[in-house]
Amino acid sequence: RQKGLEKLEIPIFTSYTDNAKSSAFFAPAKGHISYNLSMLRFYNPETTVNTIAHEVEHAWQHSLAGRAGFVVGPFANRARIVLGKLTNPDQIKASKKYAAAIKHYPDMRGTSTKDPIYYNNLLEIDARNAGKAAEFDYKNSPNYELFLNIFRNASFQN
Repeated sequence: RQKGLEKLEIPIFTSYTDNAKSSAFFAPAKGHISYNLSMLRFYNPETTVNTIAHEVEHAWQHSLAGRAGFVVGPFANRARIVLGKLTNPDQIKASKKYAAAIKHYPDMRGTSTKDPIYYNNLLEIDARNAGKAAEFDYKNSPNYELFLNIFRNASFQN
């Protein structure tokens, strides 16, 4: 589901990090998504779609909060410049909620993904829902079998 983020050209970096605790993350300070390929070999394509959509949703959340002026930083500023200030009342309302959730987001260096402060944060709830919706769309795509065969035949080894 396009939200205009393609205009921000958010880079996705991949790496092989065996000691990382997450499969992916959005870095709002740098405005990129990092994807840990060492975990990819355990995933199916549905999980990959879900994970990337989850992280793109985080980019969307930060872009809304930035465009409304509630969050500052390089990515928020770039979103405001490229996408413009928010004028849609529903998006302005959402941006306020996201800004509050960003303020209360835990430092993940010392937090488990099972911690209720993390798990119940609005950013994570909405990102999980976006990931599930993208996975559903992918599974119901007319090209699903084609993509599945490409994924099965691809090599994701180091």
